[in-house]
Amino acid sequence: MASITLPTQMVQLRDSVEIITYDGKVLKTSELFWQANTDWVFTEQPFEYIDSLQGSITKGIGMDFDKRFTHLKAHKNHRNYTREGVAIND
Repeated sequence: MASITLPTQMVQLRDSVEIITYDGKVLKTSELFWQANTDWVFTEQPFEYIDSLQGSITKGIGMDFDKRFTHLKAHKNHRNYTREGVAIND
């Protein structure tokens, strides 16, 4: 489901949101916002972020980033894993 608020140019996506970039990065969450005028994307919900280039999986609550997934900030990071399931930040 998507809704757009025109004065703020805010787009909201809900219900099993999955974003896949051209280079294989994947973001899964239950709600995602896109601020169109700044090209900034964020969620306050639990998320899973998979970076196949770095071979890592990050899980946490709340994240914001630019539309190209180059500048990411996790608000509350639970754990980082390698693709093999080894915890990175223990």
